[in-house]
Amino acid sequence: AHPAEARVFFGFGFPVYPPYYYPPPAVYYPPPVVYAPPPAVYPPPPDAYTPTLPHDQTCFAGPYTCPMEHPVPYGAACYCTGNNGQRVMGRAN
Repeated sequence: AHPAEARVFFGFGFPVYPPYYYPPPAVYYPPPVVYAPPPAVYPPPPDAYTPTLPHDQTCFAGPYTCPMEHPVPYGAACYCTGNNGQRVMGRAN
């Protein structure tokens, strides 16, 4: 009978041969995010009250002046809303 032969092997899952150098894995990073610079000058804010009606008529009602919502003949009766919500009668230009 021959004597028993046994071998013990310890491994790391990859062979280690000369030159003992393994390159690092290729890792790709996305380019940095580039934000646009803020504008040099900001536009001014709109006025508190800017009539956007297409009509150029104005109602003159005593101490109040207001733009007309509907076109009317020159000198026709019109009204403006007063400070307390009341109607102040006047004439259109």
